[in-house]
Amino acid sequence: MRTVIKEENLLQSPVSFSAGVVNVATGDYIEADLGYPNILDYIIASTAIPVLMPISMVAGQPLLDGGLRNVAPFKSAIDDGADEIVCIVCQPSKVSGGNFNQKNLIELSERLMDIIVNETVNNDLEWVEFINQYCPRDGTPLTDGPFAGCRFIPTTVIRPAVELPIDLEDFDSDDIQELITLGRNAASQAMNLHP
Repeated sequence: MRTVIKEENLLQSPVSFSAGVVNVATGDYIEADLGYPNILDYIIASTAIPVLMPISMVAGQPLLDGGLRNVAPFKSAIDDGADEIVCIVCQPSKVSGGNFNQKNLIELSERLMDIIVNETVNNDLEWVEFINQYCPRDGTPLTDGPFAGCRFIPTTVIRPAVELPIDLEDFDSDDIQELITLGRNAASQAMNLHP
């Protein structure tokens, strides 16, 4: 990754960025933005899938993927002043029947994470849709009631219709290219574009 992404390029970008990680010692969620020293270390840690990948040590902290605590960081986007949200989800809305060895601890852990992550992101998306139903479409914040301060934010969800065909323990550049193509097609459909 360090050969492709240069920290100085990230720092010069007009686009804000943060990498979500979880400190597995404390359970704290950390949103490492471009002000963090060694931001590339946090980006790498944010990709560390629990059980399947080793814990990343950054600044003396044992870190894993932030999806353990915050799968779809809507609150961060809203707090940062988002006027529109595009949420890219890497799994379909329903977890398919998994073919896994129930006696294999790694496979069982991977399956449980799929179920937990899927449920969490679905709940987050439903909550955003629920709040949007009660907010004025012009973006004016509600002034009273249980959603006081909330405002309507147009939200587009891009996600595959079926489970992505990849084995996280064994994939190559052809597999990645196939996923990119599937992602582009899903995005085109969600945004009503032509591929």
